[in-house]
Amino acid sequence: MKGLTERQAEAALHHDRSLCVVAGAGTGKTHLLVRKYLDLLEKKGVAVSEILALTFTDKAAAEMKDRIRRSVLEKEGLEQIQDDLLWANVSTFHSFCAQVLREFPIEAGVDPGFSVLDEPALRRIKDDCILELLYSETDQDTAIVSVLRALSQKDLRSYLDTLYAEREYAESFFSILERDEKEILTAWEETALSYRSDTIADLLQNTSFQTQVRRLTDLAGRYPGTLDTGMEYLRAIEPHLAVIAGDPSPETIISSITDLNRIHQHFKATIGQKKNWEGDDLHKLKDSFKELRALLKEREEIFTCSISPDDPFTQTTIAFLKNLGSVFSAYTTLVDTAKKRQNGLEFQDLIRHTHQLFIRDDALVNEHFRRRYRYILVDEYQDTDPIQSDIIARIIGDTSAPSERLFVVGDPKQSIYLFRRADVTQFRHTRDLIRDGLSGGEVSLDRNFRSTPEVMGFVNHLFSSLMAESR
Repeated sequence: MKGLTERQAEAALHHDRSLCVVAGAGTGKTHLLVRKYLDLLEKKGVAVSEILALTFTDKAAAEMKDRIRRSVLEKEGLEQIQDDLLWANVSTFHSFCAQVLREFPIEAGVDPGFSVLDEPALRRIKDDCILELLYSETDQDTAIVSVLRALSQKDLRSYLDTLYAEREYAESFFSILERDEKEILTAWEETALSYRSDTIADLLQNTSFQTQVRRLTDLAGRYPGTLDTGMEYLRAIEPHLAVIAGDPSPETIISSITDLNRIHQHFKATIGQKKNWEGDDLHKLKDSFKELRALLKEREEIFTCSISPDDPFTQTTIAFLKNLGSVFSAYTTLVDTAKKRQNGLEFQDLIRHTHQLFIRDDALVNEHFRRRYRYILVDEYQDTDPIQSDIIARIIGDTSAPSERLFVVGDPKQSIYLFRRADVTQFRHTRDLIRDGLSGGEVSLDRNFRSTPEVMGFVNHLFSSLMAESR
């Protein structure tokens, strides 16, 4: 336990279960991972070749490898593994996937002599392909013309870049759209309904909304007539106030909130005549009217959000997306052909081809990776995307059975790779998988070695509510 805090020791020196370590900046993550690695070698008898350690930058991987090497040199009894460290599997995700593809090129469908394209080289290929798409005759000329009626060339390039960055998802979407547009329309309808329902549920929990409903319900009970527009307003909203106060079905509450919004568009803030109201009741009515109208106005677009398959706008959107899908398919074909001429793969290709190989051939994964790696250590896990996480899960195998093999370290507050599809919610999903699926645990490192308690207390207080969703 020397050189470790109590919580660091709990994470680094116990290997009987999978662990998710939540560790902020300055809490000694790299030190922890190095100690974990060394302890697996010393106490657990694990071979260097049986540990897969992954991180997200070449610099971080090199630093981890160097620290492990230096620590081994300083320890007695580990001389026999010094040479093994030359081949230690400590790398970035992309380097690991490149290694997989070079080991199994035929199975993955890639040329074994491929080179990895850097960002400038890929940008040149993309730009050339866009120009070829726009100014050369292709089978998709009609689709291109249709898309360019709606988009400028600059916008089209932006669309294609965005779709290309999410290529697997985009290709899946366009494939479903071409095969059965009803499936897409149904998904849109369900999403719109869910979004509307969530917004209304949030509104019902709003303190100001609850206050106005209670006040208006009280006023409606004490002023039952229709002597002026204020009372007419109360009569109009009264049935919906009763619905909100009850235990309505989701469909009923959506209908009532939608009607409330419509009613507030019909009446004006000058409702009511002073002679018909006691004390400051008219003032209360007007205040509640204005506040409730503002709350509804903020969410008006969501209340009216719906998808109608027969709506002309929906049909136009579907037609546009089908043409865009054809253009995107032609574009990716041109890009793939250009990359193939250069025998190059981009960084995302490394991940994509490895993922597809692991999906297609679980027997290969089991024989050459699941059996090979007894422990998988992942640093900066908040920077993973769903595909990278699935690659790890496929190496683990059965993620519903207890396992000691997975050890991830990260901090959702530090995710920096959103532009590479990193998903901070993925950290939470993996934490839940480790706890519920692999019967593992969680350790939080809360001691910061870079800052003072006063600074950390202020920062934690400031960001506690902003980061609530990531917890």
